[in-house]
Amino acid sequence: MHVLNFAMEMEKVGKEYFEKLATETSLTGMKKIFCMLAAEQQELIDTFKSLESSAVLVDSEALERAKGFFAQIFNEATVGILRDDLDAYRHAMKVESEIVHFFEKIAQLETNKDAKALLMEIVEKEKKIYENIEEIHDFVAAPTTHDGIELAT
Repeated sequence: MHVLNFAMEMEKVGKEYFEKLATETSLTGMKKIFCMLAAEQQELIDTFKSLESSAVLVDSEALERAKGFFAQIFNEATVGILRDDLDAYRHAMKVESEIVHFFEKIAQLETNKDAKALLMEIVEKEKKIYENIEEIHDFVAAPTTHDGIELAT
């Protein structure tokens, strides 16, 4: 399986997932969060498309063996269990963390050096998305936390 093709497919699944969550919620803040996340997935699709034109299409045997596990990342949450914006950010951080771990694990298992390098590039892009979500979460949570400890509100 071509690494970039898989990455684009994965981002497409992620985009559809966050768009679905956005349509399922009636809370304006959560809707905005999920729309923002869907837009970030589209940005990665566009980035991977631009890489595809300049990169050699690299196959990954490890990715081929593990592609079924990826779908499980997007099967868990429904909007009904997310009560507020902080829950939405926490859920987004969990999903993004699982994506990072998925690609890190595939990169560790990969024997093809070019595929491994491309997978690690994808890991770095996914980590940046996670960090962006985490920064927003921490900003939003600031009035309710101090040094990582939840305060009574």
